[in-house]
Amino acid sequence: MTDGAVAQGPVRRLVDPQAVAVAAQVLMVLRLVAVLVVAVTGGPRSAVFPLLALAVGPLVIADVVVSARWFWRCRSNGEVLAPGAHKYSVGGALAAWLFAVPGFWVLRRALSDLWRSSGAPAGEWLVNAFTVCLLVRLVGILVESASGAGALGYSAFDLVALSVQTGLDLVLVRALTARQRAMTPPLPTAEPLGATA
Repeated sequence: MTDGAVAQGPVRRLVDPQAVAVAAQVLMVLRLVAVLVVAVTGGPRSAVFPLLALAVGPLVIADVVVSARWFWRCRSNGEVLAPGAHKYSVGGALAAWLFAVPGFWVLRRALSDLWRSSGAPAGEWLVNAFTVCLLVRLVGILVESASGAGALGYSAFDLVALSVQTGLDLVLVRALTARQRAMTPPLPTAEPLGATA
């Protein structure tokens, strides 16, 4: 280094979250369909439940992993778009995404920070709707479990709540991805082979 130049860390850049967002949305829909199929066929009392459980298990795991990757990418982009404007670190926000029950308020705040860093604050109602729906669903599951009404989450309430939650998940992923894509500068295009200057 010369002339008193200060070393800086690696330059962060925006990364288009579109591919991961599409994969996450597909897995969210497949997970919902699989859970609905399990419920319609009789849930855990069905003769085909063990076979269906083999399909649902990997779908849930894949959904969690890919959705976490999407959230990580968007949250990292959020740090590039608005450095220091987020209350929680990328890792803390990701933990709240994965463990929504103990980190419920942290998840809402992390999503709000991400929403604001990805453009104008208009439309934050979606973050609030997402978190309220999640809370209602979790409280409903706890009440049903305590009363013994909805064994293993296959009650009408849980299926409707899961369907609404999945719909909000899809809209949230799509909206955040679109907001970040709009802020991502287009990548330079490669010159065609054989082009001469």
